[in-house]
Amino acid sequence: METHGPLGTVWVSFGLIAFYIALIWLNTLLGIFQVILCVGLIFLILMHSGKDAGLSGAFGVGTGAGPFGGGSLVERNLNRWTIGFATAFVVNTIILIKISGSSAPAFPDHLATRDSPAL
Repeated sequence: METHGPLGTVWVSFGLIAFYIALIWLNTLLGIFQVILCVGLIFLILMHSGKDAGLSGAFGVGTGAGPFGGGSLVERNLNRWTIGFATAFVVNTIILIKISGSSAPAFPDHLATRDSPAL
């Protein structure tokens, strides 16, 4: 095994620390982006006209009236935006799961034993 001396070990340590800090920042930024995607996706889904015309009826999207001009072009664009936001939401969720390193058990083993002392 090749050693690089104490200075090499220090540089490797700095590199690992920088990588860890970058991972924390990336996780934070992707978390903020996830919240923005959630709010946008909720808004876009509510804008769709459903059986009862939904929230889109209030803005005249599905009725052919109102400032948007209504009709098929607006609904097609609404569908495209919704699919785009949903795809970005799923991809961002998968990335967050992968970089969070959540391989730890959900419940600690030492708390799951029946031999735990009572408080």
